[in-house]
Amino acid sequence: MYAGALNISTPYATGDRMVYDPESAYWIFDLVTNWAMLRYDAMIDDIQEKQSEMELESVEAIRITDAQAVKLIQAGDEAGARQLLTNFTVERGDTIIRDWRALTGMLVVKYSNCLITDPIDEGVEETGYPAWWYDVADYHYGPRVYELDTLRKTDGLNYTGKSLWIPKSTSFDEILSLI
Repeated sequence: MYAGALNISTPYATGDRMVYDPESAYWIFDLVTNWAMLRYDAMIDDIQEKQSEMELESVEAIRITDAQAVKLIQAGDEAGARQLLTNFTVERGDTIIRDWRALTGMLVVKYSNCLITDPIDEGVEETGYPAWWYDVADYHYGPRVYELDTLRKTDGLNYTGKSLWIPKSTSFDEILSLI
């Protein structure tokens, strides 16, 4: 954003940290930040690649705009220079918002449901949880698989909405005796 610009892109002029607004630059950027926290290790390369691309585009566009503004000022057209800088500020702001929204969409599609989906060949990698999580959760072998048909046929067994926590080493017969 150029100092002295007469206007800025609307998403940069709106927003409240306490009220979600999908049109606000704050929330547009914050959505990527929060989504990335789910799998920072997997997403950061995509985010940094897009960030670098956008920064390089901005640096080049600023170089060109600065040169144009200098020519206008040297020609005595300060109002024209101010309008050029305002137009750049608004248009570049809109472009950054558009590109960041596209990045957000790509990240949601690529990294949803603890999967990594290749956007080109649509291959899916099931990454699961990190090893430390399995250790902490004692979930190395996945969820317990119960003999549901036998449970459903057990007389007097009705769903009560109550949970029963049992050690993972408990046998099926021991579970039946507890319920």
